[in-house]
Parts: sequence; C-alpha cells; structure tokens
Amino acid sequence: MKKLFMIRLENGNSVIVQANNCEEALDFAGLMVDPAQQAAAMGERDVAGLHLILVHDGLGPQNYTIREIENFLCVAHLEDEGDFELSLESGEGSDEFYKDYPHLREAEKKHLLLKFADPTFDNPDVRKLYRDAVEKERTRLLVVS
Repeated sequence: MKKLFMIRLENGNSVIVQANNCEEALDFAGLMVDPAQQAAAMGERDVAGLHLILVHDGLGPQNYTIREIENFLCVAHLEDEGDFELSLESGEGSDEFYKDYPHLREAEKKHLLLKFADPTFDNPDVRKLYRDAVEKERTRLLVVS
C-alpha cells in the first residue's frame, strides 16, 4: 500500500504525494529533475539560471524536508467555474501539515497569547505577524553563503 509523503520545498511551498517510498515521492514531485539535462533539452545555456527558475517553481534539486504523513484530510470544494479549491478541514490534518512550518506555528502562538485590541486578520498588526512568519518560511531552507 502506498503512503502519503509531505515534501516541504525550499521556496516555502509543500507537495503532498502518494508513493511507495521517499525516493519515489521525490521523483514524482519533480525533485529529481537534472537542471543540466533540462537546459540541454531546452537549448538553454544558462544552467544555473534555469536551476533557479526550477527551484522557484518547486522542481529540481533543492533543499527540502520529507516525511510520511500520519493524519491528513483535504476537502476539494467545487467552484462555479469548474475548478477545485483545496482546503485542510480537520484539526489533526492541519496540525500535521504545520509541523514543517515552525515560524507559522510561532506566529499562531503569539497571535493567541498577545492581547490584540482587534485579534482578527483585519488588524494590520495581526496581518504583519503572519506576513513576517511567511517570509521567514519562504527563506528558511535557503543556503546562505
């Protein structure tokens, strides 16, 4: 039976993939794409530039974390235009998902502990708290020279 894996990408996004093992999950997610081979196939001379584009798109070799998911529930809401909007609908599923986002968990704790006059997302201070956490998450796995 295949397992569900969560791959937390360098760009801050995540991929949920069903696979037999971690290696297969990484392959299915496109992280095994060779930038040099891709550049050659496209006639692109700037391999490093193409690699950067791939990483921004969540493909090719990059920093990531991977683990098997134990609790996951996702609901696909059918939109009027025929598209689907996916959302995490259970506490356990959300908790499982956020394990790979420590800065977001920290922001959520601060949000709950701090006594904001207006604790909703209409409050610019609350929005800034989460925007800062998201920015940290988008750069957390980057290699700093």
